[in-house]
Amino acid sequence: PEFEFGDMEGILTYPISDDYFATIGATVSAGRTFGATDGLGAPPVAIINETAAERLFPGAPLASALGHRIAVTHDLTEQTMATVVGVVVDVRYRDLEESVMPALYFSSRQTARGYGTLLVRASEDATALAGPVRGVVSQLSPELPLTNLTTLGAIVSAATARTRVILWLLIAFAASGLALSGLGLYALVSYSVLRRTKEVGVRMALGADRPRVLTLVASGPVLLVVAGTGAGVAIAILLTRFMETLLFEVEPGDPFVLALSAVLLAVVASVAAFL
Repeated sequence: PEFEFGDMEGILTYPISDDYFATIGATVSAGRTFGATDGLGAPPVAIINETAAERLFPGAPLASALGHRIAVTHDLTEQTMATVVGVVVDVRYRDLEESVMPALYFSSRQTARGYGTLLVRASEDATALAGPVRGVVSQLSPELPLTNLTTLGAIVSAATARTRVILWLLIAFAASGLALSGLGLYALVSYSVLRRTKEVGVRMALGADRPRVLTLVASGPVLLVVAGTGAGVAIAILLTRFMETLLFEVEPGDPFVLALSAVLLAVVASVAAFL
């Protein structure tokens, strides 16, 4: 099939160089990247991301997108539609919390823009390359401005700053809640033991040993811990979906995270009861 401009509403478009995906570390899922043969005189070609492929060809293998023709920008495809030659993994260009947008890439050999972004991959400290990069750009074109030099790590840090603050606050509240739970349980068991001091003395006088006394005292709190942990996990499963926008590569109801949290709470509560 052929996809007109109206069929691709909401898709992101980027002109890129041949080594763009290798530079940012994105792998091609199907087909190929751009090459020297994709010049101005050659038929227009395009690469789409996996989200765009799933949107255009729902339920079909990614390779099924290859060979189809597509029109997105009028300046490049107003005469001839671009042929899809590759499918690449999804790359996030906006907030990490947002869903991945469908994206389409054109070869910079076939379409030009008045501005662009220069990406440099470094094996060591990227900040040390600022001077050499400026020197190379100046040699190529002394009048070409090079602004906003930064690292990908700095960009990611700025993009996730708000989320990190919220998560650190949640961690602080969770730690405080865990500490208060432990102290509260410790106080509850201590009060219970204090009230039963005479009973414990009588039981010991009648032959009850230390393990039996510990079992008598701790059985009630342990049952509370088990019931409270079970209720907490159930409530967490219901409520964590509201935190989905704050999570990255972790599902709201991740069983490992829920199990680890339940075990941690149970251990803290058990230690408080034992003490």
